Amino acid sequence: MTAQCAKADAVLEPGKIFLTKVHQDKVDNTSVLDLYAGENVMWSHFKTDRYYGIEIIKGKGKNLNADCKRVIGSLDLSSFNVIDCDSYGIPFDVMLKLFANPTLQKGTAIVYAAISNRFSGVSKECLKMYGLEEMYKKAKC
Repeated sequence: MTAQCAKADAVLEPGKIFLTKVHQDKVDNTSVLDLYAGENVMWSHFKTDRYYGIEIIKGKGKNLNADCKRVIGSLDLSSFNVIDCDSYGIPFDVMLKLFANPTLQKGTAIVYAAISNRFSGVSKECLKMYGLEEMYKKAKC
């Protein structure tokens, strides 16, 4: 499924769809926390037992209106087995806060895509964590 959704201008990414299906095959119930929910397009294509979206823009989708960067550290993540952290960018700061949250459960699938271009760089912390500093210096963006 790589269809353009009429409801929103987001294209569903084949890799993300594949990984989501693989995870769903391994669990009985799918309980999703979508940190950059937008208009809830991605998860409307999957069966979920629980779905909670967070979106910073008011009135966009059926979501809790909040800045996930500010609330992720205080959320109880223990009842979610899928956390979608796909911002169409590189929300590495949110990922660090997510991993530091003591309620994050082992086995929780975290859906994450890193999208970079000439105008957006990868954070130094991310490059250092994954040992990519030298390669990134050589890459032509």
